[in-house]
Amino acid sequence: MVQSFKKFNAEFEDGDNLRRFFLVLKKFNGDMPIKGDIVRKIEYYFDHRWQYDKNFLLICEDEGKNMF
Repeated sequence: MVQSFKKFNAEFEDGDNLRRFFLVLKKFNGDMPIKGDIVRKIEYYFDHRWQYDKNFLLICEDEGKNMF
């Protein structure tokens, strides 16, 4: 149950970090937002990866330290 909560919470943190990343890209793009279709494709990729990544526990910082 704890692992499920950590994964659930991590997805929100990852999504927030991705939104921050897009804001940084906007800043370096002369304050012009990145095209919507590109943003949607990137968001779809990461949503899929975060949901189905079978190596989640191996790369998670907190869990990774305890596994080895």
